Amino acid sequence: MTSNPNQDLTFFKPNSIISDDIINSNNAYLSVITNTQGVLSNWLINSLIENSLQGTANLINRDLTKKQLNRTKVTYISFTNNKEFYVKNLKRNGIDVNFNQNFEFIDYFTNLFINKIKTDEDIPKLFDMKLDPKTVLFVENPEILLYSTNLSSNRLLSHILSLSKQCAQTFIIASKDLIDMENTTNDPQDLGFKLHDFLTKLYHRSIMNINLQPLKTGRAKDITGSLTVSKGSIPSNDLIEKEYVYNITKDGNLKIYYR
Repeated sequence: MTSNPNQDLTFFKPNSIISDDIINSNNAYLSVITNTQGVLSNWLINSLIENSLQGTANLINRDLTKKQLNRTKVTYISFTNNKEFYVKNLKRNGIDVNFNQNFEFIDYFTNLFINKIKTDEDIPKLFDMKLDPKTVLFVENPEILLYSTNLSSNRLLSHILSLSKQCAQTFIIASKDLIDMENTTNDPQDLGFKLHDFLTKLYHRSIMNINLQPLKTGRAKDITGSLTVSKGSIPSNDLIEKEYVYNITKDGNLKIYYR
């Protein structure tokens, strides 16, 4: 695999990550990014933030080098990381979000159940916000609310959609680790069922689904995992369905190959 030339990641024709058509559209688009333990999607998320803010994608697409000042606003809601995590990682992409007025980080990781959710009645307040129509919204691991509260998958979906409909593009990032397709259950209180139900309903509202997972044969020496781009239920003639494999080296360099 290492003898193959390093490829660029492209989601939309002719060669874009988040297309101008989506950002400038009056519609609200939603995409789903899923991963499993061992193949976290931080490198991809960093590049999506970079592409949203300034049009470049230095680590995943060598052709996207022209900076577009004030391309979009980014609102990032995280249930699993604090702002410093992304401040540090995005510097590798050439962005210091501490000084970027178009980047807003909402920390639902630090002291979530001490300061923000004391009872389930506080949950809707987390999603009570106004967003600019040209915003690219990221919601990282909202499924944590399914595990730690009595919130149903339908209610969580409703909260997500109340934000998504305000924005040009929304990315939902979720882990699939609790889903066991061989032992499915219809119990609405089962955590695996709640997550499966939530993701399935998101897929039916999405334009694009991105899945990161380990190789079925296990991790190879020069391959970290695979990335599959597939169409959602919302039609798009410009979406490029493709499967990649990628490798993150010990020094943090990223290499991407067609599969």
